[in-house]
Amino acid sequence: MSTLVIPWMTRRGLLARLAAASTGASLAGALVACSRQAGPASSGAGTGSGELAGEFTFFVQNFQPTINIIERAIPAFEQKHPGVKISYTPVAYGDMATKAAAEVAAGSGHDGFHTYTGFWRGKDAATVMLALTPVLFKRAELEQLFFPNVLIDAVWSRKPEVYVLPFAVGVNGSMLLWNTNLTAAAGVDPKTFGTLDQIVAGAAKLTRREGGEIAQAGLIPNFHTNLLMRWILDQGGRFYDEQTYKWSWQTPEAERALQYILVL
Repeated sequence: MSTLVIPWMTRRGLLARLAAASTGASLAGALVACSRQAGPASSGAGTGSGELAGEFTFFVQNFQPTINIIERAIPAFEQKHPGVKISYTPVAYGDMATKAAAEVAAGSGHDGFHTYTGFWRGKDAATVMLALTPVLFKRAELEQLFFPNVLIDAVWSRKPEVYVLPFAVGVNGSMLLWNTNLTAAAGVDPKTFGTLDQIVAGAAKLTRREGGEIAQAGLIPNFHTNLLMRWILDQGGRFYDEQTYKWSWQTPEAERALQYILVL
């Protein structure tokens, strides 16, 4: 899966319901959760039965285009739900994973987080995230909002529950590479591909079998860009400048990550 931005809730958080249930596919619906239960942050008084109420704080990457949208989405959401107060803190990309892990471990801090699923590879989501099902949502309800495989497979856990809701998905510079000799011999012209179905059909023509085994695969999906990003992060490096909003692979960590690709 390509990079996915998702909302978080700490274990200390009150029972909540993500605003997506009442706002559809808006940005606020993807990022914001508000308490429906009595507690320190929300009494629910004067809001009516079932009305969202309380304070909710979250941090978000300090990516200006995202901030611009949030600045418009929050007032619109608060106007629709007068009992809700939402605030956010901008955080640099390189600090997002560390800050989220530290706040969850401490049991204090923001109520929600903007994060990337790749930050949590190798970790059981149930140990750090509040499961959205079945306490806050029914599985069938969420599957009306998002693709089921995105909901379940975005982060790993031994417990088959939904822990995240997508905010945005990027294809990370997806590309299709082909061997012109093989495609010409099979009568396939990749330059005419305009849909995923056409790619699959072309791959089927390129697939060659010998007996019951595949001797030549017609399509081999790879996620090289994501691997580079994760390996750079694993080394403690960075590839994104929060000040200029520019990407750079010209760092020692990036050089080593690229070398891993060549070795593989």
